[in-house]
Amino acid sequence: MNKNRLSHYMKKIIAPVMMLLFFSAQAQPVLTLDEAIEIVLKNNYGIQIVQLEKQITDLQNHPGYAGMLPTISATATYNTELSNTEQLYFSGDTRSEKNAGSTVFDGGVYLNYTLFDGFGMFATKEKLEQLAALGELEWRRQVEETVFTLMTSWYQLVQLQYAANVLDSAIDLSNERYQIARARESAGNASGQDVLQAIVDLNADSSAYINMELQVKNTKVEINNFLGRNPETLFSVNDKIIVDRSLQVETIKSNASTNNIDILLMQKDDQIVDLQIKELKAMLYPTLSLTGGYGYLKSTSEAGFVESNLSYGPSVGLTIDIPLFNGFTTTRSLDIAGLNKQITATQLLQTQLAVETYITTVYNQYVTALYLVGLQERNIEVARQNIKIALEQYHTGRITSVELREIQQTQIDAENTLLVETLKARLAELQLKKLGGMLITP
Repeated sequence: MNKNRLSHYMKKIIAPVMMLLFFSAQAQPVLTLDEAIEIVLKNNYGIQIVQLEKQITDLQNHPGYAGMLPTISATATYNTELSNTEQLYFSGDTRSEKNAGSTVFDGGVYLNYTLFDGFGMFATKEKLEQLAALGELEWRRQVEETVFTLMTSWYQLVQLQYAANVLDSAIDLSNERYQIARARESAGNASGQDVLQAIVDLNADSSAYINMELQVKNTKVEINNFLGRNPETLFSVNDKIIVDRSLQVETIKSNASTNNIDILLMQKDDQIVDLQIKELKAMLYPTLSLTGGYGYLKSTSEAGFVESNLSYGPSVGLTIDIPLFNGFTTTRSLDIAGLNKQITATQLLQTQLAVETYITTVYNQYVTALYLVGLQERNIEVARQNIKIALEQYHTGRITSVELREIQQTQIDAENTLLVETLKARLAELQLKKLGGMLITP
């Protein structure tokens, strides 16, 4: 391959990469993580749905839904009819009417108020309060899951951007190696094979960079979709992956016992079952109701003894309903509720153990990732020094291009491993904070 063709070939390799670097470096609106969280809390459809469901439980948490308030209704009835009558008296007299009309108007305002129902209404009201609190917890869980998912994607994007920078540096190094190989070939100190191998490696680094940029672009699309905005919205991220190294497993477990959302939800379910049992027990007691109202009744008739009748005035009364037998339905319902209580109590213990187990597992991953981060940081320092020495040795012909490439690949691998382990440590940290109820402010 002559020098002109070689130069032309290199332009075909470098030009697309340089254009990609240029467009990637163009000014784009900088988006911070706090801004992204603010957007997702406002736009995320999952959060919006849970928020609406929470409003429903808040509205249902009212004395009227518990039966603690009276019901008042106004009724009115008007009837009219035509009738033919034949009346025979004991005296032998008869009386007949053809198409005799009659009307009845009955109306009034009536009140019904339950005075006592075995304290069932109070249990129902407390249950409604717990259901409203459950709705609040469901909203919090959705927010936690949404923010955690956003932060996971966010730091994956940061890691990909740094990985792209590593490959960008690899391209610079491969290009420098190519220039050295050409200079050595021109001086007669190396064969054309070194030049060709440098081109192959440069091409491989460029392809890897282009693929990495594709992952960066697609991750931004996913984040845009998660934020509920146009997938093509441009933004840039100037962030670092900084890991909180101060987490202690016992502190996380302690916080989880009182703040973990899954445990809190199970505790709330257990409390609701207790109140359902109280509601069922109330069905064993008598019910005392107060009724009252004001009625108005007027009737007219063209046949019969009374031409018209008018009555109106207030009324009041007490009604007691004593349950005697309902086919053992209530007692069996209580037995079923008792079993449900055992189920929720067991599920609570199961959830507590599962959370504690998961905390232990994730904490082990967290500690291991931190150790590997420190190890890779030391490896990178050595790798960077080694590549400088290798470049000088390659320039003077003391090592081959293959050996230089191996040393270069060692540095690339070390850089990427550090990024991966740092991301693992950060994600483990976020997971631990989520398990401990410390990811967001309750």
